[in-house]
Amino acid sequence: RCEQFNTCERSTVLEGRERKLSINDEIFQLFHEGQTTIGKSACDPLIEYKERIVHLMTVPLIQSTLYYAHIRQYRKFKDENERQKASAEGALYAASILPLIHFCYEFDGDTRSQE
Repeated sequence: RCEQFNTCERSTVLEGRERKLSINDEIFQLFHEGQTTIGKSACDPLIEYKERIVHLMTVPLIQSTLYYAHIRQYRKFKDENERQKASAEGALYAASILPLIHFCYEFDGDTRSQE
């Protein structure tokens, strides 16, 4: 989905240097930095790494949810199987982000799950 949302590469600062990375590259870099931090027996910074990784991992989930909502609304499907497949994939991605929505906006998360 990064091509559709223009997020394949972005500028980020890692290890004190600005780089252009994909979200996946940035996640793997953070895993590496976390592993190095564990090797130094420094556990306190790991929470920050974990939070950043979780934050980055939500991007493709949200993008896919938006993509499937869009195609479900606007695409003309060639048959019922194609429509059902797109609906199922959209529902799966939406279900993956509902806990995040619920955490931020409890009422909104309940509302979205009923649609």
